[in-house]
Amino acid sequence: MAPQRFREQFDQIQRSMPDVPLAMGPDDSAEFFYEKGVVLARDGEEARLVEDTVRAHFTRAPGLTADRVRRAGPETNRTGITRIQVGDPGHGDRGGDRAVAHALRALRAHEGRAGRRLVSRNHVVSIAVNACPGDEPVPAPLAQGTNPAPAETAYDEDTAVGVLVVDTGLMHDHRAVPLLAHVQGDAQVEETDDTGVLRQYAGHGTFIAGLVAAVAPNTDITVRGTLDDAGAVLESDFGHRLFEAVDAGGWPDIISLSAGTSNGRTDGLLGVDAFMRELRARGTLLVAAAGNNGSATPFWPAAYAGLPEYAGSVLSVGALRGDGEHGACFSNHGAWVKAYAPGERLTGVLTGFETPVPYVYQHSTYDACR
Repeated sequence: MAPQRFREQFDQIQRSMPDVPLAMGPDDSAEFFYEKGVVLARDGEEARLVEDTVRAHFTRAPGLTADRVRRAGPETNRTGITRIQVGDPGHGDRGGDRAVAHALRALRAHEGRAGRRLVSRNHVVSIAVNACPGDEPVPAPLAQGTNPAPAETAYDEDTAVGVLVVDTGLMHDHRAVPLLAHVQGDAQVEETDDTGVLRQYAGHGTFIAGLVAAVAPNTDITVRGTLDDAGAVLESDFGHRLFEAVDAGGWPDIISLSAGTSNGRTDGLLGVDAFMRELRARGTLLVAAAGNNGSATPFWPAAYAGLPEYAGSVLSVGALRGDGEHGACFSNHGAWVKAYAPGERLTGVLTGFETPVPYVYQHSTYDACR
C-alpha cells in the first residue's frame, strides 16, 4: 500500500495535469506515476515494432479497432522518442491501458534480442516524491549553526562556475535577497493560486538557488522554470525541456536537478536517453537528487551515476539527517547514491513579500520519520 503522502502527491499532480489521465505503478506497490494508455519508443523501426505490437494486443479486446492506436507526436524529434497513444483512457477507455501492459510484456523478448530497451511507460518526473515528510516553511533566525553552513568565499564574476538550476522559476522579489542578487533566469509562473495562497513548490527553484549560492558563492546561477507545473512533467516532455534549458544559455559547468522518478528498471529513462548522451559528450556535470522515497530502487536521472559510462558525468546526492550522523530516513540509498549532504530541515531563502503570502500545508506527516 502506498504511503498516504504518495497518494496526496498523486492527487496534486493530477490536478495540475487535468487533461492527462494518470495512474500509479507498478501494480499496487505505487512507486511511480505514469500516463495511462501511452507508451514511449525509439524513433524509426523500433517505434513501428512497438506500435504494431500494441495494436495487436489492443484489437483483441471486444469492440476496439486498430485505428485507436496512433502516434501522438512527430515521426522524429531531438529526443529520439515517439509517443504512442492507445485508445483514450481519459474517457473510460480501459482497454488501452490493458493493451499497454500486455504489449510491454510481449516486447521483452524483442528487447532481449536487441540488447537494449525498446519501450517504456510515460512516467511523471517530479519534485513531488513519495515518503518525504516535508515540514511547513517557518522563519529561521540568522544565527550560527545554520544547516547547511554558508561558505566564507566570495563571488567573483571572472572566475565563477556556471550552474544551471532546472527547477521551478524564480520568485519575483528574489533580487531583494543579497545572496541572490546576481542570480538570473525564468520568473515563477503564478506564485499564488486564485485565493492568494502560495502555490505548492512555487518557491522551490528560488530555495535551491539560495542553497547553491550559500555553500558555493563563486557561482553564476541561472534558474529555468522547467518544472513550473506543480514540480512535475511527463517523461515524454522532460527530454525536450532539458534541451530547451541548456539551449537558452549554453551548456553550463554544472546542472542541478532536484527531480526524478523510479521506473522499475536499471537502465535509465528512455525519454532522456538522448539528453544524457549529449550531457556526457559536453562534459557537463549533472548533480541530481537521489530522491525521497526511502528506497534503494534506482531513481532517475540520479541513478545514472551508478552506470559505468556516466560515472564522471552524474553525481547522485542523498540526504543526511539533521545531525549529520546518518542518512535521513526518507532519503533513497544504495550503491548508485554517490554522495550525501545535509537534507533535513535546511535553512534557506524564502523571499520576503511586502505583505506575507499565506501558505497552506497540503500533506500529512509521519511521526516515525521526521
